[in-house]
Amino acid sequence: MTSLQFLHLFFIAMWAGCVLVELVVEVRGYRDPELAASAARMHYSIDLFVEIPIFLAVLITGILLIDPSRFSPLYFTKIGAGLIAIVANIYCVIPVILRHQALKEGNSQKVRTYTKMVFGAFFGVPFGLVAFFIGLSFLGLY
Repeated sequence: MTSLQFLHLFFIAMWAGCVLVELVVEVRGYRDPELAASAARMHYSIDLFVEIPIFLAVLITGILLIDPSRFSPLYFTKIGAGLIAIVANIYCVIPVILRHQALKEGNSQKVRTYTKMVFGAFFGVPFGLVAFFIGLSFLGLY
């Protein structure tokens, strides 16, 4: 494993941990209305200061790792699945930011709408797992 591959896996692990933390925060906020506003604020801060830099690092290291000599249907599946996971995360950032703004404005209807959109963004998780396991197989680790 090269240093760049290790770094890419390191950022993926950090990103996965971040997504899991956000899932816990969102579920707690959804189940306990008293925590909903705090959950929205925490997710906003996590996105801005932790998750966005991490998934950008995953994207950049992933781009640097593209090897045309390895192009195959499985390789393109890995790249495509990884890009869908990134796009899903970018999609998630938008309602997180809009929900934070709605919260500051006191618009509870918009907060609920954006919360539903945030949960919808978790569709990217299975794609991230597909990319992860294909990548591990290329490294001979799976």
